[in-house]
Amino acid sequence: MWIFLILLCLFENGLYVLCASFGDKYKVNTIIEFSLIPTMGIDDIYILSGQIYNKTCATEKYIFASNKLRNTLERFVIPEI
Repeated sequence: MWIFLILLCLFENGLYVLCASFGDKYKVNTIIEFSLIPTMGIDDIYILSGQIYNKTCATEKYIFASNKLRNTLERFVIPEI
């Protein structure tokens, strides 16, 4: 399996990275959330329900992602810790 970065989104102290993967099927539906302060590290990994997304952004409570195949903007709740 190959994974590479598609898009970065910065919100407050977090970095959200949209990733593509090559396995059985090409998918662009994984977002990795990194904390930046006090040190950089992975906070969470989100698998979105669609297959291919091409744009994302994040707010305090939501991740918004553009579903390329459906031509829709989707909203996903960021779970509270």
